[in-house]
Amino acid sequence: MSAAVSLFEADPELLAAVPSRDRELACRGAVVAVQRLPVGTWDPVSAGAPAWGLLVLEGLLARDVDLGAAGAAELLGPGDVLLPGGPAAGDALPGTVRWSVLEPGRAAVLDDRMAPIVQRWPLVSALLAQRAARRADRLALSRAVSHLTRVDTRVLATLWQLAERWGRVTPGGVVLSTPLTHRTIARLIGARRPSVTSATTDLARRGVLERRGDGAWVLCGPPPEGVDVAGADPGAAAGGPAAPRPGADDPPPDPDPGDGAFATRPAPA
Repeated sequence: MSAAVSLFEADPELLAAVPSRDRELACRGAVVAVQRLPVGTWDPVSAGAPAWGLLVLEGLLARDVDLGAAGAAELLGPGDVLLPGGPAAGDALPGTVRWSVLEPGRAAVLDDRMAPIVQRWPLVSALLAQRAARRADRLALSRAVSHLTRVDTRVLATLWQLAERWGRVTPGGVVLSTPLTHRTIARLIGARRPSVTSATTDLARRGVLERRGDGAWVLCGPPPEGVDVAGADPGAAAGGPAAPRPGADDPPPDPDPGDGAFATRPAPA
């Protein structure tokens, strides 16, 4: 646990919950503890059991849920709220949760020190609840994407969803520097890694996706106006050759020792 910091200086958007006349006082007096998040495996329970949870201030986290041989992943970044501990899927299912830090960062520990803050400025709790609700909305959208027929459509939709939060607009397209391996994407969209590799190759051939040498993804052109829910191939509909349909008959995942479940980015020297 590092030195305490001002909650409102660390996350200025929360100042919207504070009347303008109180903001200088809030920045000085609303102090919370901060946990540093180095790259690698992370256990949120190490922060204790803060009543208001943990607020990600910087960095990128991955929450990986395993249920038997199946699994799914979620990415969290600045502004997201999480509660340490608890089962992965309730008591009825034997799910397990693994956390990883992909990009080094910090998380505010919203423990008992939050009590006087929310007592004086109650809307702070409302803003934190809204963030938790937005996280649930993103998870619901991700679940819908994972049910799309085509794997290439799932990949493209998911990358655009992530780019909306963490993308950077450049003349060559929207750059998503988030460290995402094929295996990570596979767990985000409910597919196998070989299918994702085939899908990204096809998307690159079509000129809508590019992977740079530094691992960043570049989304070329505008975001898709809709998705191909039924799995019909746009090229075939236009009279052109049908694109490959990755995922129809997936081979078993092949060994890939160089492609871990999550790529990580070290802290700058």
